[in-house]
Amino acid sequence: MAPLPASGPISGSQIASVWQVSATEISIKGVATTASIGGLGSISYSDFYGTGPSSLTAFAMNALNYPKVPLICDQTSFTATRYHDGGGTVPVQGDKIYTTNSTSFPLSDGNYAVRTANGLSVYGIILDSGDGSVDDVLLC
Repeated sequence: MAPLPASGPISGSQIASVWQVSATEISIKGVATTASIGGLGSISYSDFYGTGPSSLTAFAMNALNYPKVPLICDQTSFTATRYHDGGGTVPVQGDKIYTTNSTSFPLSDGNYAVRTANGLSVYGIILDSGDGSVDDVLLC
């Protein structure tokens, strides 16, 4: 299904339809949770502009941004779920990474630790282009 429009009027039933929830039992906070939108604050219809289910792939990574690249390879905690637009199970160079299952929130630039798909190894991803793109990969 196409995402919601990026601007202009939208209705609760449009949001429910795009996010595939019941329009008769719609809870804006509930749909925001489904859509990974917002946080603890208030939610408004405008928070849904341009959103919709995506074909992003979830993966586990360490949530900390390491200023020194060598620290990446020592990481053992991978509790943050992030999402990427690549074809594999984990991101590679050129993929874009997002903090939610929506392309609205790209991951901030930095150096991050990621566990390989089989869970046996760690590698680093370096983002520095400002749009969530993996610009380089560090093999540990």
